[in-house]
Amino acid sequence: MMLLFTLKDRKVSRCTLFDIAHMKENRTEFGFHRTVSGTAKDVDCCKHMPSYLVPSDLERLSSRLGCNPLELAKEHLLASPGSLIIERGVPRRVPSLVLARNPDTGHCKFLKNGLCSIHESAPYGCAFFDYAMPKAEGNERSLAGINALLDEWDKDDSSDYVLLWKILKMSNKCAAGPEVCRVALDE
Repeated sequence: MMLLFTLKDRKVSRCTLFDIAHMKENRTEFGFHRTVSGTAKDVDCCKHMPSYLVPSDLERLSSRLGCNPLELAKEHLLASPGSLIIERGVPRRVPSLVLARNPDTGHCKFLKNGLCSIHESAPYGCAFFDYAMPKAEGNERSLAGINALLDEWDKDDSSDYVLLWKILKMSNKCAAGPEVCRVALDE
């Protein structure tokens, strides 16, 4: 099943986390507080749905992993075609950066022994969603993330996020669209 989000005033669900030992409890993004979860379904997201990054995730993850954003992208990210939305009646994709997969398992490369090795710095698409979240809340949070991505794409080449996505795309370091991954998650 393909999910389409209709954008009103350019304002679009995704995955979650576990191990809260090192989490910064007061982290907020777009006015939302980070979620705390640990269900098996949340871990399933890490196995099947690559988490998307918003622009503010680049610096946080680069710092956590001790690299610059270009190194982060080349080693740990993929270019995704992104969410399929309808903007002003016209379908379009909002390209996004997503966490890379482990080539042996297909799971998030940061999923180690059932725990997230970057949990305290996890991207927006992980840290601000959980599987048990009401659909309306997940959609509201998704809309906020999608709007941030739309703003970056409006900047085009003046955006590090967009440039990194283009570099990965040209290097053929790409992920499947979220609707493809969602099928595996729902099985």
